Amino acid sequence: MDLSTRRVLFDGLWFGEGPRWDGTRLWVSDQHANTLYWVEEGRTSVRAKFDDMPSGIGFLPDGTALVAAMRSCRLLAVQGESDPPELFVDMSKWGPQINDMLTDSRGNTYVGVRSGGYAQPPQGSDTIVLVTPEGEMRLVEEDLRAPNGMVVTPDGGTLIVASTMGRQIVAYDIADNGDLENRRLWASLTDGAIPDGMCLDAEGMAWVGNPGENPRFLRIAEGGEIVDEIPVGPGDMAIACVFGGPDRSTLYLIVNNENGDDIHRFPNPGDEHDSRFRGRVEAVECSVPGAGIP
Repeated sequence: MDLSTRRVLFDGLWFGEGPRWDGTRLWVSDQHANTLYWVEEGRTSVRAKFDDMPSGIGFLPDGTALVAAMRSCRLLAVQGESDPPELFVDMSKWGPQINDMLTDSRGNTYVGVRSGGYAQPPQGSDTIVLVTPEGEMRLVEEDLRAPNGMVVTPDGGTLIVASTMGRQIVAYDIADNGDLENRRLWASLTDGAIPDGMCLDAEGMAWVGNPGENPRFLRIAEGGEIVDEIPVGPGDMAIACVFGGPDRSTLYLIVNNENGDDIHRFPNPGDEHDSRFRGRVEAVECSVPGAGIP
């Protein structure tokens, strides 16, 4: 991996998550600051403030952004350049916390639901709920441990999901009605690595954030072989990544630094930024561009 193009775009995050490229700019959730950012080369702006922790982001076919509000278990719709967030659906009946999510080209949104919040979940306790463009909801997977980053293959036929506490990545066929079928193991992670946010490249490899032991971003082939990696610094956590830029050859990296503190000490809305928590957005150019969603 040629890291000569690696650069920091924004270092003002408290705890970044859920990067998404909308075709022209990068969206990033700052969970601990309850803030949604637009990040561009040389400029960062606040798109929205929330009364909850934002996480995963997806885009409906009409361009509306959906944002997962973690603790209240709501999907919020963010439209236009400055409209305030509005409720899309309330998902609180499905569990105490939602996290990452993905919206496919048909507008179906797959949302990871965690039964125990940040506690280590028992085997088979977490779920994926499908939310249709009309706001209808149904359970499509009920046997995961901490579903996290998700990708859809370029043909729209396969959903690939990071099971963070399961230390594996699983794949499903997407049925015509959006249901998930034919679950199979896509890759197992070893040596203390855990998968977080991820994206696909044009060679079918997954770039995956690993905030576990020996944290780094991993380029993983189906079957589990690690074919490349991007290191991070001392105390850094490799959280999530996404391709973007004019030709989707820029890999955007979310890196958070815990500095030995409790990363789940949540600030109150309006608190000044605490220097013990320092997240940033980095970028690096890749020879193999991105593919699929996100």
